[in-house]
Amino acid sequence: MQIFPWQLFRGRRSVKGWTARPSKNESEDALNFSVISGVLPMIEVFPLEQAALAYEKMMTAKVHFRSVLKIGD
Repeated sequence: MQIFPWQLFRGRRSVKGWTARPSKNESEDALNFSVISGVLPMIEVFPLEQAALAYEKMMTAKVHFRSVLKIGD
């Protein structure tokens, strides 16, 4: 799901998430919604050999979205 800032300007709209650990039911509901809606995470994949680079980019806020290490093929 992609949301553009201009979509939030009209009316009283917001995007919310949770910062605390969700309950089991909340997590299951969120995962089920993701599957039904076709929501996919936005990630940047690094081969395991580039783990140091992935970590450096993550720590300097230069990674795009989330860092994921790929192990094997």
